[in-house]
Amino acid sequence: MPHSYTRMLNHVIFACAGRQRWLRPELRERLFPYVHSILRARGSHLIEINGVDDHLHLLMSLPESRAISALVRDIKANSSGWIHRAFPALTGFAWQTGYAAFSVDPRDTAALQDYIRNQEEHHRHRDLQQEMKALFRAYGIEADVERFLEGAG
Repeated sequence: MPHSYTRMLNHVIFACAGRQRWLRPELRERLFPYVHSILRARGSHLIEINGVDDHLHLLMSLPESRAISALVRDIKANSSGWIHRAFPALTGFAWQTGYAAFSVDPRDTAALQDYIRNQEEHHRHRDLQQEMKALFRAYGIEADVERFLEGAG
């Protein structure tokens, strides 16, 4: 659509299957640029990416031509295949079946970028389950966090 203009920002979170701690720093430093290339190829803009050993956070734009479910599926499928090729010892690696995605007000972008950048420090005080409970509560999502995380464990 040549005359369509959108600015839809999303905060996306997904974890390793089994909540395994596969995402060591040496993997993350190569994974993040790879995820960026996946998004760029699909018309999305990656604003921020970070994570800890068991999950990732992305702040990204959603192009008008893509559904968030398709974009996250592409990220997870392509990055999983890349991890298996680039790190052959990680044969058991997989992403959880689900994900969480939250819309972001552009005025909140800087604060969210700081939050994502500081994941390692943040997770010294709060685990993934506590983080997801707080996010679900903040966004008014009435969901069972434990059930959500079953896809990750």
